[in-house]
Amino acid sequence: MKYRLFWSVALVASLAWACGSSAVVTGSYVSPSRPATAPKKIFVSALVNDATTRAMVEERMANALKKKGFEVVKSIDVVPVSIPVQQPETREVMVGVVKKTGADAVLVMALVKEQSETRYVPGSTYPAASYGYYGGYYGYYGHMGGVAYSPGYYTTDNTYFIESNLYDVASEQLVWSAQSEVINPSNREKAVAEHTEALTYRMQKDKIIP
Repeated sequence: MKYRLFWSVALVASLAWACGSSAVVTGSYVSPSRPATAPKKIFVSALVNDATTRAMVEERMANALKKKGFEVVKSIDVVPVSIPVQQPETREVMVGVVKKTGADAVLVMALVKEQSETRYVPGSTYPAASYGYYGGYYGYYGHMGGVAYSPGYYTTDNTYFIESNLYDVASEQLVWSAQSEVINPSNREKAVAEHTEALTYRMQKDKIIP
């Protein structure tokens, strides 16, 4: 029985790990001098040059904010994809575009760092169990004593560091900031969804959104 319990616990643990989110907010900051009134219309901008990823990130975040009652403008709908985010003149273009939309807050999400790290996972031993013995306790004798070995291996962890800043348009002051990590994303769409969920949860926790 204890062996069956061991494998049941191990299975639940492995499933929980597999289903766990790859995105986590590691820290956040709320300005003590932020405006007393919450914004009504938010301009959402993802600073990535890949148009597909940019559209996906902005669409996800826009939908999350709309569910909270905000009006939302996505940068990809009003800013040409051809404008590179790294150029100094882009700031002036963005300021002009944001003011034209009538947004009173800007949420900027930017990938600030990528990191790859290779590590060694050591091998391990565990009881070699089989199933199907239900005829009597004696069926287990001489059967559960085996030991299996899982060899060690090398694996590479890919971590993406993202910074998200919310600005007040009128004063151009920082209202809220968060740092987050996306670790070993299985695919781009899932990673974007998980990051959006983690970010909106922290915004709620910090009382930035309802």
